[in-house]
Amino acid sequence: MSRMVDAPPPPLPTFLHVLQGLVFEAEVQLGVVPHPVHGHAASNHAMARAAVHILELIAEKTRGNLTPEEAEYLRGALHGLRHHLARLAASQEHRTGA
Repeated sequence: MSRMVDAPPPPLPTFLHVLQGLVFEAEVQLGVVPHPVHGHAASNHAMARAAVHILELIAEKTRGNLTPEEAEYLRGALHGLRHHLARLAASQEHRTGA
């Protein structure tokens, strides 16, 4: 019988880790990065818009309470995500002729 060695617990996630996870999910929905399970990049405009909206809500509700690093990361991430979201919307309008 083998002995189990107590491994140290993983470090607790920080708020920045939480933001990074949400940004990654938005990037997956935008088709910017491949899906981690099946490896294909595909966009889902509705889910991407919802993911960006969640980050916008977090930015609004945490304004003034973030560290400078968190605030800068969230500001930069939202800027890039909004840009990708606008390009995705324009691409879909072009394809549908709307």
